Amino acid sequence: MNKAGILVDLSIWSNKITSLLAIANLIVVIVIVGAAIVQYKELEVNVTNSEKWGSANWKRPLLIILALSLASIFVYFSPYLWSGGFGSKTFSIPIFLYAVEIFFCVDYEKMLADHIWKSGYWYMVAASKWLDIVTFISSILFAAATYATTNF
Repeated sequence: MNKAGILVDLSIWSNKITSLLAIANLIVVIVIVGAAIVQYKELEVNVTNSEKWGSANWKRPLLIILALSLASIFVYFSPYLWSGGFGSKTFSIPIFLYAVEIFFCVDYEKMLADHIWKSGYWYMVAASKWLDIVTFISSILFAAATYATTNF
């Protein structure tokens, strides 16, 4: 097999892996939001009453994480919605969005660690952070393979 064939195969497989990871990431974030809604009273009592983090601040990072996850999957699947999607930026925008999502997820995890460390909800947020990191790396590999394939 020649180099171009290897690059095309790498691009195809990284596309499949990245799309599955992006969908899994969105599902995990929706589960975390659902768990936050179910545990609303516990989070209000345990996390809201904090001198370090302020009042009811646990809601904002969660909504930002959800918005970033929705935005990244929207941009990633935009070529299926209209021809060309966002062009060459279709691959680079999700990388930036996942990097920002990792930042907010780490911040949210630290906020929860001060109050409800090692609870089930904290573990879900920690797992989401690692899924974000894997999705971020996969997005970089997919973008690199796609750029290499189109420029070969």
